[in-house]
Amino acid sequence: MVCTFNQKSVMKYWFMCILVGFCCCHDCYWEFNDRYLYENGAIAEIDSVDSSLRYLVTERVINFAQDDNYIIVYQIPTFGERYRSMRESAPIEYKDSLNDQYNMMKEIHHCYWIIHKKDSRVWGPMNYGDFRRLCKKLRVKTNLNPKYEQKLSTSDFHHIRKEKW
Repeated sequence: MVCTFNQKSVMKYWFMCILVGFCCCHDCYWEFNDRYLYENGAIAEIDSVDSSLRYLVTERVINFAQDDNYIIVYQIPTFGERYRSMRESAPIEYKDSLNDQYNMMKEIHHCYWIIHKKDSRVWGPMNYGDFRRLCKKLRVKTNLNPKYEQKLSTSDFHHIRKEKW
């Protein structure tokens, strides 16, 4: 079959549409460096020994940025499957701190986090005021893009159960 110029253009167009469609079907993924990554709405640290992931900020990360020393994160938690499995698989000595973190995240709703890249120290969850103060104190040299900030809506949290874990 011999294709004319118009047929070739149409074929290229459909090929590009299919290619873009396949690209959009993949999960979101972003590497900060060889140690941290964003994957499917969460920030994780990559274990240097077995390459497993240790989730630092789970589910529904809306915005993040980084400088040479820090990763800053804005999150509206959903307390979905990843968070539940992390809590269930945590050693007993961490259960109380995860419970405290859960309660704090429910109270804050819009959570901010700071991750120190060099030693894996994590601050958060925090409200916006505490986050800005700590960014200033730590001399964080990046800002979150304000277009991703969301106004608090109670409908965001209708699915969160009232009982304690």
